Amino acid sequence: MRRKAWFFKDRTVLGILGVMLVFITLATGCPTGEETTAYTVTFDVDGGSPAPASQSVASGGKVTKPTDPTKAGYTFDGWYKEAAKTNLWNFDTDVVTANMTLYAKWTETVTITFNTNGGSAIAPAVVAKGSSVSLSEYQTTMADYTFGGWHTNEALTTPANSSMTITTNITLYAKWIESKTFTVTFSGFADEQIDLSHEGELTLSKSNYDNLTVSLSGVKNYDSIMWYEDGSYRGNSDEGHFVYASSFSLGPHTLSAVVVKDGVPYSKTLTFQVSK
Repeated sequence: MRRKAWFFKDRTVLGILGVMLVFITLATGCPTGEETTAYTVTFDVDGGSPAPASQSVASGGKVTKPTDPTKAGYTFDGWYKEAAKTNLWNFDTDVVTANMTLYAKWTETVTITFNTNGGSAIAPAVVAKGSSVSLSEYQTTMADYTFGGWHTNEALTTPANSSMTITTNITLYAKWIESKTFTVTFSGFADEQIDLSHEGELTLSKSNYDNLTVSLSGVKNYDSIMWYEDGSYRGNSDEGHFVYASSFSLGPHTLSAVVVKDGVPYSKTLTFQVSK
């Protein structure tokens, strides 16, 4: 009986010690098991806004990508791992292993404004400062006029280069040249003849973007119509033919129409000049 009482007494003592150990652990903050280390991630927006709130991320965890900040006159190029901004942080694969700061990278921009002077509108182009821009990418049109290129002044006396390095905000102005169209009537068959004629000297100006339009009149019951420029075949359109001065060298040129009727070809040749 005495040994049984001592056994009971031992269990009581052990229980009391266990309770005391729990209280000591809670009071001192000593770990009761394995803990996960958390690190703080902050964001340096370098003048942008809004500034993202810092994040507490478990060791080996991923940073939640914040909303992209904005900055007037700049485009946002992402978050970088160091102040020198050489290594981009990948939110899908990079993990946190220490307290850290991510840095916003910015590229300064400039705006090209296009004054089309009545032509079809072109939205302003925002490009990186110092970048080279090909103006051929920005085309505008206007009925009955030919686009004469972009100019850097409103008086349209200084043409812009086709490729420009843009270092500041700039406005470009469209120049328009009224298209001059000469019309030649192509008619027949009178006594199995065709006629390709015009009044006066026919001279097309390259600088004025002159055009020549050949229209059909009274040509009926034919098998086919073929068009030749300087002896080279240029198509068989039944709707007429178009000649653009800009496509020719300076000097005399020929336009020929060949009509085939009942298997017999009939042809006429028109001579025209191309000037500057």
